[in-house]
Amino acid sequence: MDVARSYQVGSARGIFSILSTMGISRDEFFSHMGRSINSLVLKHRGDLDRKRLIIAVQRLLKEQGLYPGEVNGEFDAATSAAVRQFGIADDANALLYSELVESLRTAASDSQCKTRWVDQTPEYSFHIYGLRKLFPSALFIHIVRDVGSVVRSMLNFHRIAGTNVVANEEEAYRYWLRTVRACLKAESAYGPRVVYRVHYPALVESPESALRSLLGFLGEQYSAKCLEPLSQRINSSNVPPDFKSDDQATDPAIVEEARRLSSEIEQASQPNAHSSEAADELEAEFDARVKHIATFR
Repeated sequence: MDVARSYQVGSARGIFSILSTMGISRDEFFSHMGRSINSLVLKHRGDLDRKRLIIAVQRLLKEQGLYPGEVNGEFDAATSAAVRQFGIADDANALLYSELVESLRTAASDSQCKTRWVDQTPEYSFHIYGLRKLFPSALFIHIVRDVGSVVRSMLNFHRIAGTNVVANEEEAYRYWLRTVRACLKAESAYGPRVVYRVHYPALVESPESALRSLLGFLGEQYSAKCLEPLSQRINSSNVPPDFKSDDQATDPAIVEEARRLSSEIEQASQPNAHSSEAADELEAEFDARVKHIATFR
């Protein structure tokens, strides 16, 4: 270990030692960090949304020959003047002008009042306990999809992202098993008020019903606009119709294990209560990882 790494580990130990002597629990420390992260993300996300809107407006004005400045997302004097000039061009533009001004006003307001942010990262499956330490009010959505479709999607991910998610078919099956088992354990540990299971076919075949139920879990009101993102296939890597995932090098035992678990999940309901035993297991796993990192050399 280099000097910098040694210092970082030593500093972490020192911080927790100081916190302990001051009566600050680890849970309080992590939740305070989470609140800071939450505020930071919400602020910058709102600012980013507003900047994207202004960029779109500037490009429109530039196409009309009304805005000579740079398309930079800054609502400067030149942009403001161009918007006003655009609004007085004719009656049609006057209506659009009102919509632009209202959109900018709403974007500025939303950046101040947003209270929730959403992220979709499969790796979170392995860190639900730690995430709940940072964000005690966090809610988790476990989207269940048959393993065959997921494996085919992972093997074709490079078509949309340019990079590979997994090296081969067996790795895809193993990754699916790890993430799904982690989610199932979280479902058991925290119950349906914290982890909500939704089946992928329901989103595709009955999107309104599925979203109404999902939004009920989140405590959010349903809007027909929620269906707009589902007008195209979700969570898909544009798998060719004739693509087959039948690598002879794949361990058949792994494939059978994954298919069996996939079938069991599709037929079984989510647990309707939380398990203290499962929660204790997640806590023990988290503590073991923390100790391993703290003593790493």
